[in-house]
Amino acid sequence: MINLCFIVEGYAEERFVNEALSGYLQSKTRKSINIMVQNLNGGILYSKFIDMLINTSPKYDYVTTLIDLVGLSSAKLDGYSTIMANSKLSSLNKALQVEQLITSATITRQNIISYVQPHEFEALCFADINALAKSDPLLAKNKTDIENVLRRYDDNPEVINTVPSTYPAKQLEKYGYTKGATNFALHCDIDKIRSKCLHFDQWIIKLLDVIGK
Repeated sequence: MINLCFIVEGYAEERFVNEALSGYLQSKTRKSINIMVQNLNGGILYSKFIDMLINTSPKYDYVTTLIDLVGLSSAKLDGYSTIMANSKLSSLNKALQVEQLITSATITRQNIISYVQPHEFEALCFADINALAKSDPLLAKNKTDIENVLRRYDDNPEVINTVPSTYPAKQLEKYGYTKGATNFALHCDIDKIRSKCLHFDQWIIKLLDVIGK
């Protein structure tokens, strides 16, 4: 039995783990996986985030995170503000660097797998627009427009702009998306997301590696 804990930012992420990712990971191994989710409820006490990771890690074989790149300023991670202020870095590169900050801050615990979503969870929705369309009639009606948004970023959801007016969620809200209310998790194809989001794919590879076959 592998005990794996996901520390997630909010309801959409919790549902994604429970409804999509858990089954996917279980299908890749003959071992039993006990997956637990700790939901930080969006209003995450980031000032205690590192302490929470360190204190949670002894209770599980592995602990991993699913949190957005945006909004981590109150986590008091040394260097976070500098990374976010660098306009030359894409969301993807910023996420990679912030993950390293988390890894360095939790270096005493080797079973923590840090994952920061560039730029936010909704980037994954852009990776499977068919699933997004199935999740809501308004999104289905505007599917072509949503596809055109992704094309502006060379079909790479992980580099969608970090300017507030063009956050992934902000762009989807124009077409009826409501965070937490979508049924995206019920329809999404993890392999499709992996194919479009290489950073996400690397995270899944790490999880599959520790789970084993």
